[in-house]
Amino acid sequence: MEIQSIPTELPKGMEIFVFGSSLWRKHPKDVDVLVVYDPKICPPENAHSSIAEPIRFLAVALGRPVHMSLLTQQEERGCAFKLDTGCVRLEEALAANPALLRTRR
Repeated sequence: MEIQSIPTELPKGMEIFVFGSSLWRKHPKDVDVLVVYDPKICPPENAHSSIAEPIRFLAVALGRPVHMSLLTQQEERGCAFKLDTGCVRLEEALAANPALLRTRR
């Protein structure tokens, strides 16, 4: 499966970031992601359903569970989640740890 297509398949106004053990473990058991979205483009009541399919696809492509946190841009700025957890964009996490792309052992 071509994982590089994941970011282009995201609903407009959404970004995926990776945090947690998948940033430092070579073969993590799961992948924690933060989805940040623009509520002007994707209303909060539609956010979860809008990102559910890309997250399922990501879990299949990675061969491991994906645990999602979902925040608006304003919520993320207010709690500084990315800063506090050391989040990196999905593409950067995959480039830094190519083992994420392999099916779990």
